[in-house]
Amino acid sequence: FSQRFRVIVCDIRGFGESEPGEAAPRPEQYAHDLRALLIHLGVDRAAIVGFSMGGVIAQCFAIHHPEMTSALVIAASSSVVNRQAAEYYSERAKLAETQGLEAVRATTVSDAAACFVASSPEVVEAYRQLRRGAIRDARGYANACRAMASLREQALTQELINIRCPTLVTTGERDFLCPPKASEIIHAKIANSRLRIAPGVGHCLHWEDPADFNGVVVDFLSSV
Repeated sequence: FSQRFRVIVCDIRGFGESEPGEAAPRPEQYAHDLRALLIHLGVDRAAIVGFSMGGVIAQCFAIHHPEMTSALVIAASSSVVNRQAAEYYSERAKLAETQGLEAVRATTVSDAAACFVASSPEVVEAYRQLRRGAIRDARGYANACRAMASLREQALTQELINIRCPTLVTTGERDFLCPPKASEIIHAKIANSRLRIAPGVGHCLHWEDPADFNGVVVDFLSSV
């Protein structure tokens, strides 16, 4: 993307190089962080591209800060989670709080594998190492898990009708972690949004078929 656009990539609080800060386990916290970062960098408006939890943050950003959102790409994400998913996130939060960082990192073996359907072991291992390296703070990880679990009781779905910017919603045809139905719900709520279901790939559609994903996103961003 940097060949065509100015690209800003941020670590959310508690991940990578970002401090965890004060916990407020709702996705809006991360959206407000992103707004503060863009203001700090002197960016008035931006196209927000988010994958998985990043897609939730992107939705929140467009809902709460429409004046700063020129376009939106929501990849393999959801506006609501079911009971099973909420319990999963709550269990992971408890694991981080009671057993610490290494216990959380140990779960990346199964978590990373579940994100793919047809990629080589080398690709899966590379993604696993990326995830392990990103999880730098147990409190930050727990906060993120609780933010995702909160979508069970406080879904974003009904607020999506307030998003007016050009929006691309995309997901993998064989995404079993966040099934295509979730993207269809988002697409149905955002007026004039585009929906694309990538064939033959899972949750990490941008890793399994990067040429397809990158091409679709670049074409969309170039058009708007």
